[in-house]
Amino acid sequence: GIRDVAVTGVQTCALPIFNEVARKRLDTLAKSLTDRPALKLEATGHADVASDTLALRQRFVQERMRVAKARASGQALEGTQVAPNEEDTWLAAAYKAAELPNKPRNALGMAKSVPSAEMRSLLMAAAPAGDAQLRDLADDRAEQVKAYLATKIAPERVRLTSSQVDPVQAAAQAGAEAVTGRVQMSLH
Repeated sequence: GIRDVAVTGVQTCALPIFNEVARKRLDTLAKSLTDRPALKLEATGHADVASDTLALRQRFVQERMRVAKARASGQALEGTQVAPNEEDTWLAAAYKAAELPNKPRNALGMAKSVPSAEMRSLLMAAAPAGDAQLRDLADDRAEQVKAYLATKIAPERVRLTSSQVDPVQAAAQAGAEAVTGRVQMSLH
């Protein structure tokens, strides 16, 4: 028979790859698969239009701040982190470096000084967060699950299926709670 399992809390990029609940579920699943060598797993990554679009936009701003800090300090981007007390400084640097078509300008055509909240809002609005980025995020989630399970079982026992971008209406119509970072799995 087929058994469906959903693992939530799978993130990517700067966020933790798995939360503790997701890791425990994956460990339990890996043990079940080890105990039943004939079973195979199909994994489908999901992205939610409502919550993940906002998360992609926020992550874009964070990444732009990291880039600004790395360039200014001569550090490698991989090791660069922006502390909460530095955010305004690096937000301003990221905003200044960004070529935004809707950046407020003065009478001379020079960029106006705007509050941090407006800088963040304008950068978020410019972030690439469409269907392609959501599908990439869903794919990344499924690939992270497969990579984790491949450390515990043979990788050929996990097959990735086409990832899905879940429209806002789907969750609302189903009366479901907002679930982010989901990978749906089926055992065969």
